Amino acid sequence: MKNCIILHLYYQDLWPEFKANLKYIVNEDNDLYVSICEKDDRYYDDIAEMATEIFILPNKGFDFGPFIYIYNKIKDLDYLNITKIHGKKSTHNPIYGEVWRKGLCKSLIGDVQQYRTIMDYMESDPYTYMVGPQEYLFKESTESANYKEVLDEINVWYDMIQIENREEGFFFAGSMFICSKYYLDLLFDGLDLD
Repeated sequence: MKNCIILHLYYQDLWPEFKANLKYIVNEDNDLYVSICEKDDRYYDDIAEMATEIFILPNKGFDFGPFIYIYNKIKDLDYLNITKIHGKKSTHNPIYGEVWRKGLCKSLIGDVQQYRTIMDYMESDPYTYMVGPQEYLFKESTESANYKEVLDEINVWYDMIQIENREEGFFFAGSMFICSKYYLDLLFDGLDLD
């Protein structure tokens, strides 16, 4: 079965960095879907050469809005796993965004052999629904400032996917991960993603 990568590239000037990692991964077994907010002629043709499809989407929903949009478009395709990455960048603190982006991407797509090892592992264990770098796995109490800041949004999602235990949450910081399509299909089952 095939896998795919969904890349939200708000900052298209990061394309050369992503291309350097993806050129060894994107092939007949791994498709690439890229979302951008506007067509930048400096990068568009080069992205189009590698991407299975490019989506020009409004800057809405941070990196998750485009991810859900693209998932909705490809949900009927026969993928095993979906890798979610994005061009994280901080204009007010450049070092912060760069360290997170490079650390997260390196763990997921920085090495073709490592990527294949992750895919093989996920294929051999159907109960592994999500993989990400351990150093970016965080556990947050509902009392933490980070959690409280987005609690209203979190509760909307908890309600939609019917999660009762809301004492703490685990998440991959930077929202980059590899997820089984089976899990996403379960997560979004019955929801109108349009």
